[in-house]
Amino acid sequence: MYKSVLAMVFAVCFTTACQRVDTDHSAASDDGDALMQVAFPGWRADGSDAVHKIVVPPSAGQTASSADPYVVKPALVLKPDLDHAILIVKGEPTDEQGNSVAGHSAPALLGAYWFEKREHRWYKGGEQPAFSQEGFFGDPGELKQVRLSDGQFMLAVENGSCWQGACGRWLSLYLVDGKKIDNVYSGLLSSDTEGATASCEELLKLTTGERLRVARDDYSNAFGCYRIEGRWQIGPSTSGPGELVIDFGGKRTSERDVPVAPDKAQALAQADTDKDGRDYLVLVHEIHARQVLDFIDGKYAPASGNNPNPGL
Repeated sequence: MYKSVLAMVFAVCFTTACQRVDTDHSAASDDGDALMQVAFPGWRADGSDAVHKIVVPPSAGQTASSADPYVVKPALVLKPDLDHAILIVKGEPTDEQGNSVAGHSAPALLGAYWFEKREHRWYKGGEQPAFSQEGFFGDPGELKQVRLSDGQFMLAVENGSCWQGACGRWLSLYLVDGKKIDNVYSGLLSSDTEGATASCEELLKLTTGERLRVARDDYSNAFGCYRIEGRWQIGPSTSGPGELVIDFGGKRTSERDVPVAPDKAQALAQADTDKDGRDYLVLVHEIHARQVLDFIDGKYAPASGNNPNPGL
């Protein structure tokens, strides 16, 4: 009797819940840190255990891939549905010991790892260790999931930085298609020169059409003065991503070289100075623009309007 009962227990265990769970290659939750343990066995958030070598595909002009060390951390978990998750990983360039080597122009590496839920645990089913490089100082910026009306979804990445007081913020969109992530758009979203032109902050407080006389030392005609902000959205569609619409608003200036005021000209004449007796007469303009891009052949292409950001 005992042997027959034991045999029945073994039979039930063999076919159902008593099967051994593969805890070494699965995670108990879809939390980013838990999924990292599967994507990078032995991973820890800090120290040398956070450093992993990742093969980076060659960029334009290069002939071979390279395996470089990065401190890898979870950036975002995309959740298409209750039983699937995609771990987006960010990698900061480092040396072998985990010391950062990321300067201003160094982007972060972005990778993706696909997971599926089975028997209440999460198993890795695919990976794309390096699908892009984004951002500055080894930081990719802000990442978020964007659901599309036809059931697909995208990863949106926004980041920015400044150079000599001129600042910019960029948008990149990545389509998640099966177990592959592709860039479908990258462009300058917002920019300003408030830190590059001394009088810029004061000028941008003026209304459209107002003029202000500005000393040459306080106005950079190389950078000018502007502040442009872009807001984007993806329209509805029944098949494929809908149109990308970006609305821009802000102010910019134009300048005209003029003689200094008479009292200032007299003071300059009496002083021992190399000033040339010229000022700028600056005019303020409003900016209102809309750019529409259509999704064609796997990329967003301009359809109408333009992006008023001058570029950096």
